[in-house]
Amino acid sequence: MKCSVCGCESEKPFISYDNQTMSICSYLCTKKTELIKFERIDNIEDFNEPRPVIETKFHMLTNKEIQKLTNIRRDKYDRRFLQQLDKDPIKIQEEYRLIHLLSDSESDESEPESDDYDENDE
Repeated sequence: MKCSVCGCESEKPFISYDNQTMSICSYLCTKKTELIKFERIDNIEDFNEPRPVIETKFHMLTNKEIQKLTNIRRDKYDRRFLQQLDKDPIKIQEEYRLIHLLSDSESDESEPESDDYDENDE
């Protein structure tokens, strides 16, 4: 099929639309046109929207890191955390325990030990 944006030929188009009479060859060509509306796309099963879905890895933060976040970033982090919890609750719970176990041990090491012993008490 011939790309309706750049004119190149491709066997399997990135997007086909208007009852497969028109096509777009790549994601870059979709960025060059505003003609395509979601309702017109024929191969909807390849998209949740007319753009590629990019899965990013979720990194759990320690309590100290969370406290340093701005309110907006904290909200975004909390939403991502809940999404990940929905996807794989066991993995997230294990990571959560591990991170908090490690962060607790780090905080124990960084806190100075206090002795009740006072040299002047002798």
